[in-house]
Amino acid sequence: AQWLGNRRTFPLKELLNNTRSGLILSLEETDSDVTRFFREGLDLTGDGTADDRILITSYGYETEDPSTHAEITLATGDVLTLRCYDRPSFSSAFPLRLSAGGRQALVLALSDLASNYGYTQYRVLTVENGQLAELPLPEDLSGLNTLYGAHAAGDALRLPTLLDKWHGPQWHTLSWNGQSRTWDVQSDDFFTDYSQAVLA
Repeated sequence: AQWLGNRRTFPLKELLNNTRSGLILSLEETDSDVTRFFREGLDLTGDGTADDRILITSYGYETEDPSTHAEITLATGDVLTLRCYDRPSFSSAFPLRLSAGGRQALVLALSDLASNYGYTQYRVLTVENGQLAELPLPEDLSGLNTLYGAHAAGDALRLPTLLDKWHGPQWHTLSWNGQSRTWDVQSDDFFTDYSQAVLA
């Protein structure tokens, strides 16, 4: 680990015992093209206890099967697995409550390693009756225009898309409609340009 330029070595077990999420980079020669992201403290079953966890493993282009896989372990001991992307990715995940006080869904952010503009595929998963279920995003928000940076905002998902290479992203707010089982989308009527101001 490194903090303000100072390096210090910690046992892996100590690091894992004192954090709830992070990226694990393997230094083993036979495993150098594999990365793992983990997150704990999730409540995917809606029982009020934050004792579920996820491990996302990305196998790089030098491996036999370049792809990304998710493994969700519930407090019951059940393990749910999913091949979530057919390519390697820089992976992360964050919880999203679909309604106030409801159980958490899990948003997978799978950033394509070959993209030069931050293309990221998002998948929203829930646990229903002990099985993984996906809540598909709207078609126009699940293509090659989605960018890294989505996040939870209360009970909604904020997701950026690329308009063109000259402007910042356009942001969309997605709220899950449990009755119609679709996403309600509110798109910002503007995009954000980035510029530098010189102060005298």
